[in-house]
Amino acid sequence: SGFKSSRGGIQEKIAGLDARLKSQIAEQKTKRSQVSWKNTGDIDQEIQRQEKVAESSSATLVDQKKAIAQISSLRKQKKAFAGFDEAQRGIDKVKADIAELRKQLDNPEAKALSQRYDEADRELKTIKAEQDEAYKGLNSLRDERSKAYGEQQEKWAAMKDIKDQYFKANKAYRDWDQE
Repeated sequence: SGFKSSRGGIQEKIAGLDARLKSQIAEQKTKRSQVSWKNTGDIDQEIQRQEKVAESSSATLVDQKKAIAQISSLRKQKKAFAGFDEAQRGIDKVKADIAELRKQLDNPEAKALSQRYDEADRELKTIKAEQDEAYKGLNSLRDERSKAYGEQQEKWAAMKDIKDQYFKANKAYRDWDQE
C-alpha cells in the first residue's frame, strides 16, 4: 500500500511536470510566432545587410536612418532569442525530469511489487465475491427457515384450536351425559 501511494505520488509529479511542460511549450510557440526570424543566424545576416546599407555612401540619409533603426530593432530581437534559448533549456530540463521519474516507475522491482499487489488485490476481490455469494445463500436459508417456522406456528395454533374445541365438546358431552 505504501508502495502504491509512493507510485501515485510519482505519477502526480509527472502529471504536474507534464502540465508545466505543455504550458512552457505553448508560451514558447506563442513568443516565437511573434518573431519573424527563425534563428539568430538569420538575424545576424540581416544586421550585416542593414549595416552595409547604413555605411554605404550611395544610400540616402533617410535609408541610412531606417537601416540604423532596423539594426537596433534586430539586436533587441536577437536578445529575445537568447531568452528563447534559456526557455528551451528549461523545457529540456523538465523533459529530463519527467524521463527520470518515468524510469523510477519502470523499475523492475517496483513493477514486480505492483504486479504482486494487483494479483493479491484480485484474489481478495474474488474471495470477497465468494463470501458475498455465500452470505446471500445463508440469508436465503434464514429467510426460508423463518417462513417455515411461521407456517409451523400457524399449524400449531390451528391444531391447538381444534384440540380446544374437541376438549370443550368432550366436556360438554360428559356434562350432558352425567345429567
